[in-house]
Amino acid sequence: MTHRLTFSSFVARLFLVLLAWSTVSSTTFAQSLVKISPRPLHEGKINAKLFGNFVELLDDVVPSLWAEMINDRDFDGIVPSAEWCYYRGEPNVYLDRKWEPNATWTRVQENAFCGTHAAQLTPVNGQASLSQPGMYVANGQTYNFSGWFRVSSDVTITITLKTLLPNDEWFILATTSETLKADAPWQKLSATLTSCGTSDRAVFELSASGGVRIDKLSLMPSDNTHGWRKDAIELIRPIKPAIVRWGGSVCDPGGYRWKNGIGPREKRVPFPKVVWGRIDSNDVGIDEFLQFCRLINAEPLICVSFSDGPESAADLVHYCNDPPTTPWGKRRSENGFPQPHNVKFFFPREGKILLLFRIV
Repeated sequence: MTHRLTFSSFVARLFLVLLAWSTVSSTTFAQSLVKISPRPLHEGKINAKLFGNFVELLDDVVPSLWAEMINDRDFDGIVPSAEWCYYRGEPNVYLDRKWEPNATWTRVQENAFCGTHAAQLTPVNGQASLSQPGMYVANGQTYNFSGWFRVSSDVTITITLKTLLPNDEWFILATTSETLKADAPWQKLSATLTSCGTSDRAVFELSASGGVRIDKLSLMPSDNTHGWRKDAIELIRPIKPAIVRWGGSVCDPGGYRWKNGIGPREKRVPFPKVVWGRIDSNDVGIDEFLQFCRLINAEPLICVSFSDGPESAADLVHYCNDPPTTPWGKRRSENGFPQPHNVKFFFPREGKILLLFRIV
């Protein structure tokens, strides 16, 4: 036979326990006052923001939501995840895709467009190329390509998406070509490709008819939403997350610095993630995170970095919330966001002082 414990009987039993405890402890405490009430402390609802979600620049959290398809687009190489955490050695579909080695290209550290590395293509028998496998492309989907190129003579660049058929022949899903003139130290090439088939083993290939240095390559589906994957946004929005936190150990004590992650993506320098391992492309920063929150109708909560200093934290608040007439508000406006982001919550990450700043 089962007995159901009602709230009133629970309160009565709790009172007897406390009374017995106070009697036993009377030699230690001269007097104990216990007040028990069956009434709730308030008549309202629990704030939905007491529970939230979290995104961080690690492994397949942000990279799986971000629409960029090319990994190591800065040619800094692949650094594995830190072995102290949950990493078990399996390749990560987003972060372990490498540029395939061949005799016609090499990674160089001189005269990069941004950061410390670039790729140098040197033709063998009149042709040079580099490729990266492991991509998913969909039939009828358009993809936007861009990259920065430096040539000393006219060079034809060909961008191709292809997949290997069961008979070991290559099937071309999409391709486009353009000739670059030797009229600038660095020049940007942009192109669109529309796939004529679907494959989850597609290969991105860039070939050149002459010597060329390349950096900051990018390939994104054209239906991305401010850089975020459309399908990811459509799946997250119905969940209705009340509040989403940005930060974590990548920000503090990691190498992320918010000031290096604003402005044009092609001018952002990658940084090593000292806690979790890997190298972050720095493509997703404060502005992209806040766009993500708006897309899913969630309140943003930003972790400030103790290792970056209090002045930087104050500048971050100004950047997010100032009108465009102040220095940091003007900087935000120049980056494409004239209206203040109106962020209400700033918070040191876990392990630090548990103090929540609410901007009113």
